[in-house]
Amino acid sequence: MPTDTPLSRRTLLQASAWSVPAIVAVTASPAYAASGDRIAFTSVPEESTSCRATTEDLTAQLSGSSVAGELVQFTLSSGWTWARGSGSYVSDSAGVVTVPAGDIVAGVGDGSVQATWSTVTEAAALPLTLTGPLTSTSTSATAGLAAADNTEMVRVATNGSGTVVVSASTAIWARASRSSSWMAVGTGAAIGADRAAYLRTGARQGAWWIRGGELMFDATPETIGGQANAGFVRVFAMDSVGVAVRGTGDVWRYDDAAGFVLIGTGASTGPSQLAVAVSHAAGAASSALWLKAGVIYADSAPASMPTGQNSGFLRLYSSGGGAVAVTAAGALWKWTETSGWESVDTGASTAPGQGTYLRDKDPNEADWYNNAPLWISNGELRYADGAASIGDNGNFVRIAGTSDGAFVLAAKNDRALWMWDYATTWAQVSSDAAPGLDQFAIEGASKTPYWITPRSSC
Repeated sequence: MPTDTPLSRRTLLQASAWSVPAIVAVTASPAYAASGDRIAFTSVPEESTSCRATTEDLTAQLSGSSVAGELVQFTLSSGWTWARGSGSYVSDSAGVVTVPAGDIVAGVGDGSVQATWSTVTEAAALPLTLTGPLTSTSTSATAGLAAADNTEMVRVATNGSGTVVVSASTAIWARASRSSSWMAVGTGAAIGADRAAYLRTGARQGAWWIRGGELMFDATPETIGGQANAGFVRVFAMDSVGVAVRGTGDVWRYDDAAGFVLIGTGASTGPSQLAVAVSHAAGAASSALWLKAGVIYADSAPASMPTGQNSGFLRLYSSGGGAVAVTAAGALWKWTETSGWESVDTGASTAPGQGTYLRDKDPNEADWYNNAPLWISNGELRYADGAASIGDNGNFVRIAGTSDGAFVLAAKNDRALWMWDYATTWAQVSSDAAPGLDQFAIEGASKTPYWITPRSSC
């Protein structure tokens, strides 16, 4: 075992300041004038994509003695523009001011909007997801992608020896292995997080993705247990199991043996809320993990946890080594095939994409070198219940593991991207990687990292 064990030993590190990433919205408080006039943002686009028009309305509410037919001037941050050339809007009879979807065009940097009415001004952040070319340490790993699509890639996901990538233009591409060429799968792909995966079972390998609510396998719509194929909002695939959830909360499991099976209703539908507990035992089946009202379910039943402990959960993560769950209060739990669910620590960050399970070893040794959760707490990388031993341990915002659990990518808010593998320990692989959810991944079979390099201009 090497003398430097960057994950398995505790190391005292100087704490680093952590800043809120650009992809996280900042809620603005209402602004008031001495006259009693008030303006408050009531909704902002949940996610804007760089160099693309917004797809959701932005609204503000006026309060005061006269709110109907009032002129409100909106101002955007540098690099963000108006599709129709003006930021002037008029309130309706109820004092609601609406900037319709498509009127704002995102830039390539942090976004914000300011609203001015009479003598009051209010501001809010505009969450931004960066786009750019798919990049790798291996130039051959990205060869064959159409240049038109590979200027604004927005999501990438892996499973085993397969990779899928989605462009902001809604084009989706898949690659079966390191030696295979990229295949253009189709267009119309949902570009949000957790909406495309690589399904890799004994019988099928290909892109598993959502198009207008329809669940697709490569270029063909799936047949969903005799029900209409519509309304899907999230997918997750690991090992030989796929999990998909509808906006209604219906959650479906797919595997070769049973095909599609409805395993529950009322599931949470946010990001990082589906996972797979992988079983390696002969004859044992892996379980689909999902959340319902804060309770972890394994397939169709609540997960077996200590009495009174299965509540308040917000995020799920998994790899071939184990699974990780985080409560809304930041309590972190792990699941392993040998020990089941166990409490690990507190203080876990609760944003999506901030945990994984790491399990690796020297090929010549029988014992696992690392075998515990890797997670983020206030910008610091943590392994098990101690600090990860990485030279500059601060400002981390996202983590991505592999389906076998052996490798990890970790991104900082300043776009630095670090990679862990047993052979080389921690090493920085890029200084300019998009740090958003599903914007970097490792193809575990070949240890090939992928990330999106943010474009510098529109």
